[in-house]
Amino acid sequence: MATAGRPEDVDEAAAAALNTSGTAHVDRDGFVTVTGAPIEDRPRPEHSLPAALLDALDRYGGSAPLRRLVDDPDLSRVRTACLRGRDAEVPGRSSRRKDRLE
Repeated sequence: MATAGRPEDVDEAAAAALNTSGTAHVDRDGFVTVTGAPIEDRPRPEHSLPAALLDALDRYGGSAPLRRLVDDPDLSRVRTACLRGRDAEVPGRSSRRKDRLE
């Protein structure tokens, strides 16, 4: 997914992945709520970014507005590493700041 704007914009794609898998529900206002199995029985997303978002939601009691999770330190660390890794894989993109690839 190509994104433009802030690095945090990829959190929306992570939330969409959780929503599509049935792991979480995202409402019209961007409020994300974990659904289904308890933490210990829940399958982990394969991609690191939805997994980090799910972990952040668990730290917030299983439900939070997506915009509130932007500054979660662990989610930020994974987001940054993921974007840097993807940028480095695409020649000519690693130095770009206005758009990224994910």
